[in-house]
Amino acid sequence: MQGKNLAKICRTVMEFFNKTITQVDKAVKFVKRESKVGARLFAEVLITGCLSDPTISLERLCKLMKERRVKITKQGLHQRFNLEATALMQGLFLESLEQFKTERSGVIDLLKPFSSVSMVDSSGVSLPATLKDIYKGSGGAASEAGLKIQVLFDYLKGQVNQVTITEGSRNDQGYYDHLSQLKKDSLHLQDLGYFRLASFAAIQAKQAYFISRYLHPTKIINEMNEKMDLLNELRKSGSVFSKKIWLGQKEKIEVRLIASRLPNEDVEKRIRKIYRSAQKKGKTPTKEILELAKWSIYITNVPEAMLNDEQIHLVYSLRWQIELFFKLCKSEAGLAKVSGKKSSRILCEIYAKLICVVMLLYFCFPFRWQDNQELSFYKAYKALKLGAPIFFEALKSPYRFLKFIKTFISDIGEFARKDKCRKKRRLAYQRLMDSTGQEVLA
Repeated sequence: MQGKNLAKICRTVMEFFNKTITQVDKAVKFVKRESKVGARLFAEVLITGCLSDPTISLERLCKLMKERRVKITKQGLHQRFNLEATALMQGLFLESLEQFKTERSGVIDLLKPFSSVSMVDSSGVSLPATLKDIYKGSGGAASEAGLKIQVLFDYLKGQVNQVTITEGSRNDQGYYDHLSQLKKDSLHLQDLGYFRLASFAAIQAKQAYFISRYLHPTKIINEMNEKMDLLNELRKSGSVFSKKIWLGQKEKIEVRLIASRLPNEDVEKRIRKIYRSAQKKGKTPTKEILELAKWSIYITNVPEAMLNDEQIHLVYSLRWQIELFFKLCKSEAGLAKVSGKKSSRILCEIYAKLICVVMLLYFCFPFRWQDNQELSFYKAYKALKLGAPIFFEALKSPYRFLKFIKTFISDIGEFARKDKCRKKRRLAYQRLMDSTGQEVLA
């Protein structure tokens, strides 16, 4: 089975760097006339260059081209970063999302009823202030110019389903492109930044599911069709609260509301955060906000027969996986590290780095769960990064690339596993298994 997976990975990647680049080039016309720097060379050098060094210089990129027996000056390469180059790299990135797709993994029993477990989140990239007229930043203490990268990540498949790049000033609540990916029986874990009743209604209409934190002061209606005083209900409940409620006024959405009181240490952290946020805005938090902060409050349309109250909290904690994904993108892939001040070069490098991450997830997925352990994408990327020069050479032939993949998979299997024994807290997949008494990854 492993041999088949390796052969498939090799064929797909080689096709991407050959046939796919040629097809995208025909559509975007990166090469308008005969040139020594073709689309394939440009893309190969940029992707492998960004893999080895997120802040790679033009001089270093020129040196990589020289290794392919093509000489070009730094100024000549600088000119190649234009609208057509941006379209080429964007097109290749979109193709990578399609070609480097993985299959659904059903190793965790608790998640088997869902066709996918997706989460959306955003991360900002600060740009040189000279680009503020093109890409407006969020202002305040942030840069005047910036980008916002919206990512839809599927935990079950360990892959990126969608990426949208917008100007940094765009609000998360105004983003709903991810709803185009809705499928029956999919589960969506949403943060407060994406809290919209219309989004929940759209998810329900597709016979899909959601778990979201509750956004105060969204109106709550009880079974008597009366406005419910949530805080008063929580005061009477003790340490846990669960009730069927309806959200909104005109088009009401039926959900389960689940709340559990936080430990004092977590409450203190949350309240400090609330005060810091309010101080930046020149406001003072209300007593009601401070008291609600003592609780973890969720809303969901998942039936209790599928996930009980405690499991809702456990499954929602998987949202942390997208934070880990952005950590990988920023600290290892260098997504937030910008080279130069030319917008087309910045975008080309961002797309190249995203391709590296998507490709890494594709390499890892067939070997993600082994020996009752989960692979660390973070550690695996470090290994891929170290092997970037060999990867660049391996692209010359299928034989060399298959050899590279075999070595890489062997290395990550041995050195890129998550630690099974942790002193402070068990890993997310371990806690999900514990909730159903699962002992071995299926």
